Amino acid sequence: MKTKCAACAVSTTTRGRTNVAMTAGVVVTASLTVMMSGCFEEDRKVKQEPEKTVATEASGGLFDVAKSRGLKEEDLAAALKTFVPTGARDAYVGMLTGGTSGRLVVFGMPSMRVLKIVGIFTPEPWQGFGYDDESRALLESSAREDVEYGFGESGLPALSETAGVYDGVALFAADAAHGRVGVMHLDDFETKQVVTNPFFLTSHPDVAVTPGTEYVIQTTAAPELPASEWAPVNAALAARLRGGVTFWRFQRGETPSSNRIEAKGSFAVELPPYVQGESDSGKGTSSGWVFTIGACRGKGVVPGVDETCGTASVPSVLHVINLEAAQKLAASTASRDVTDDVARVSLARAVQGQALGQVALPPGPTSLSIAPDGQRALVTFGFGTSITVLDLAQLKSVDWSSAPPDDFGVPTLPAGALGAQNIEVGGPTADAAFSKAGHAYVSVVEPGRLVRLDLARRAISTHLDLGFSGGRLLIPGGDSAAPTGAYAVVMNTQPHGRFVSVGPVTGLNPHLVDISETKLVSLYDMSVPQASGLAGVAMPAPEDAALIRYALGTDTRSGALSPFRTIPGQERVERKGNRVHVFGTLIRSHLTPEIVEVDEGDEVTFHLTNLEQAQDQTHGFTVGTYNVHGSWEPGKVASVTFVADQPGVFPYYCTEFCSALHLEMMGYLLVKPKGYKATAEDSAEKPSFDPAKMKEAYEAKMKVITETQAVIDSVVKWLTDNKYERDPRAAALVKDAVAQLEQTKEIKPKIDAAVAAAEWQQALLWAEQYFQYQVKCADAGLRAKKILSESEAQ
Repeated sequence: MKTKCAACAVSTTTRGRTNVAMTAGVVVTASLTVMMSGCFEEDRKVKQEPEKTVATEASGGLFDVAKSRGLKEEDLAAALKTFVPTGARDAYVGMLTGGTSGRLVVFGMPSMRVLKIVGIFTPEPWQGFGYDDESRALLESSAREDVEYGFGESGLPALSETAGVYDGVALFAADAAHGRVGVMHLDDFETKQVVTNPFFLTSHPDVAVTPGTEYVIQTTAAPELPASEWAPVNAALAARLRGGVTFWRFQRGETPSSNRIEAKGSFAVELPPYVQGESDSGKGTSSGWVFTIGACRGKGVVPGVDETCGTASVPSVLHVINLEAAQKLAASTASRDVTDDVARVSLARAVQGQALGQVALPPGPTSLSIAPDGQRALVTFGFGTSITVLDLAQLKSVDWSSAPPDDFGVPTLPAGALGAQNIEVGGPTADAAFSKAGHAYVSVVEPGRLVRLDLARRAISTHLDLGFSGGRLLIPGGDSAAPTGAYAVVMNTQPHGRFVSVGPVTGLNPHLVDISETKLVSLYDMSVPQASGLAGVAMPAPEDAALIRYALGTDTRSGALSPFRTIPGQERVERKGNRVHVFGTLIRSHLTPEIVEVDEGDEVTFHLTNLEQAQDQTHGFTVGTYNVHGSWEPGKVASVTFVADQPGVFPYYCTEFCSALHLEMMGYLLVKPKGYKATAEDSAEKPSFDPAKMKEAYEAKMKVITETQAVIDSVVKWLTDNKYERDPRAAALVKDAVAQLEQTKEIKPKIDAAVAAAEWQQALLWAEQYFQYQVKCADAGLRAKKILSESEAQ
């Protein structure tokens, strides 16, 4: 079956994404899966893929399994390339934003296993983000006035860099709907900061950084009126609208927790009223320049309202900012105004100070990618069938003073001024990225393809038919000075028919491709639910760089020791008027205090410290009826506050399974009704423990402790004899085990003191805590032994 290459139309939205409409030549029936190829010199061919039947069960050897499931040789090869054995780790870690989810998906590559969901602009209950007091305050501080933002819209995130290379310090993401930027630290993959643009209400969903992460670069999406003024929709409104680019100063501190965006030293530069798109910072040859796509501007009209951005006649530009000149203007009191410590340079001042120029582009630019050496820039387009390559080295010889101004006085060079050359790729394009070998890759929307370019020949060297419309593109390090050449991920925004049907909406579809060989090979379809759009970055997986525990008593949002940290033995309830503070601790398998009594109407705060130091020993906390929730990682301190406005007895407990004794982690909140008068029963003596039985239980526990220590000593000897340090995974577990056993040094004197005073209940409690640290130590040690044993067997 053959058809002529169909005409494709692509319209660009104000969010810098693409909507694709096939206008002719495609017939879809219920019995066919249509895949498009060709659309170069040859005719487009529509290929039928036979329906695959997957067996419900498979057993036997490799080829028996393959036969029973109807798998081909290439399927087996793809499975082997993506398989990461249990206990082994992926070569790369990727991070995907989820559009309006306001969250980040962390995944491994090539396994494509989802490792973590991180809340950035949206509450996320798994880690309690936006539920405990500390993270709620972080989100609330980013809101304008008293508005509580319940979502955020994010596009392409950016990773911090040193000398243009990812340094593993931080990730930055933008919130298009509310003009915010979030900062997630890469040592624990938790959000530490959310800042709000003081000048612009909205933001483009993508962010970028300068090569040394001196600045995080945020642009507007739709042009806005300065100071959010009101005006009717007319020519005067169009003349007053402005776009802008904000340079958030990123301050590096002595400790990871002190790496933060600082308002002081940050600044914004006004831009003409285009619909701004993706930004990137120059490096190497183009160092010192920042580039932003201006995707749409109609003369004397409101972009996107009076004239549609999807029209091929609407002019577009590449904004070119001289960063040094812009910094000088931002520092000069004569050239700026200041809001919340952030300086603002007007459009006229930016032009006058030679900080801003433009290069004309063909209509409909969708993405911008700068080569690792900074010499070339690739611009993709939603119209036509080619991309543009710009020679950024020519910026050094540009005389901006002789360039003709546009309607807003910005010097604007013609399209060919930077040696622009076009490369035919066969269809409208969504994104481009570079790989290690200097190859450039382009995601073609229709026909859906991943194309590898030979930039020297200005031609396609090979391509892969995807079977879906090409979207955003991810190559590890692809926007840095040191990209890799192993994998690419193409985002599919409409994964129809690629997964088991679970209703009218399925998860979006990152598609993993092997780009390491001459031939491009499809490997894996990943599904990401709860995402309205996908864009991402990836980096080599850090070796033993991530935190597995916090220093005991840490406020994980600030990185400092919390003033509410509580150590064992200091648990207490403090009252001042109707304000009640509960200082408690969490440890497997005990929640202290177990009983808290308050009065109806009291404002109650539980300040809880997780005493654990073992990796993954997380505890949760909730109080029945009061909508209280939080999550505490090892060493973390966080608080939850509520008004006890309903009398009764309400259980509280740990919400995360932590051990076989998980159900013992519970207690009761007693809320005394207003006007309640105590009875004789209330003041009756509370039951006491039999000292003889407590002593007997203590002695039994000490016997178990002695036996457990013997097991630990034998495991330690085996690990030492077998040189555990030769395997990084085993070494990390041994480090964890030692940290657990170190905790017992503080417990032993407390046991001895309780025994000396014949306080057997207290001695038993401390012995139980001592034993829990032993158990965690033994568990980590035995897992390390298993890894080494399996390694030797292989």
